[in-house]
Amino acid sequence: TWDIVAPMVVGEQTLGVLAISRPERHHDTERNVLEMIARIGALTTQNVAAYRKKVSEAETDKLTEIYNKGALLKRLDFAIIEARKNSGKASVFIFDLDKFKIFNDTNGHMAGDRLLKKLADLVKETVRSDDIFGRFGGEEFLLVMPGRSAGQAMTAASMIRKRIEEFPFEGGSTQPGGKVTISGGVACFPDDAPDGVDLLRVADDALYKAKQGGRNRVFRAEEIGLNP
Repeated sequence: TWDIVAPMVVGEQTLGVLAISRPERHHDTERNVLEMIARIGALTTQNVAAYRKKVSEAETDKLTEIYNKGALLKRLDFAIIEARKNSGKASVFIFDLDKFKIFNDTNGHMAGDRLLKKLADLVKETVRSDDIFGRFGGEEFLLVMPGRSAGQAMTAASMIRKRIEEFPFEGGSTQPGGKVTISGGVACFPDDAPDGVDLLRVADDALYKAKQGGRNRVFRAEEIGLNP
């Protein structure tokens, strides 16, 4: 049985309730004090929620609702710091859509936006919960894989490439080859690069080689001699 109950209210929203049982010794102002604490707690809870929302918005790509470039770079740094501290590994998979300009020119930019959004949703469903996926810019995407070796990263990248190739995207039949495809590059820390900047560089070089090799494929940095 609660002797004093104070709702945590901000405006018209109730965020919680504070409740106490009356101690053996008490003061007449207990209710007022509890109500004041409840008001402060409600405002604090609201402010924390608002701050978290702002942080989330600042790190989210508005179109695809996944991480943006700034958030990806920050989390890549964290993944490498953790890997370095534990003598572990961290891998990246950078990829983009093949001949995306043709898709936009044929289907329109609104359809292109829908394609990017659907592709982002598809990849999110495919990756592990501890992977970090986001839009790196334009039609380019980045997957950061903490703790994954090069072999594990290549397996994940190949699975993503295959799932995208097989998915019936709206307007995909107008693409060369009759389907939407991607090309990408994989690199692993510390095997292929000593830091995040070089890791992205060699992965991007591998992506370029995949484009040159005929598209709709994934190359690893080591396979094409890009190790520093």
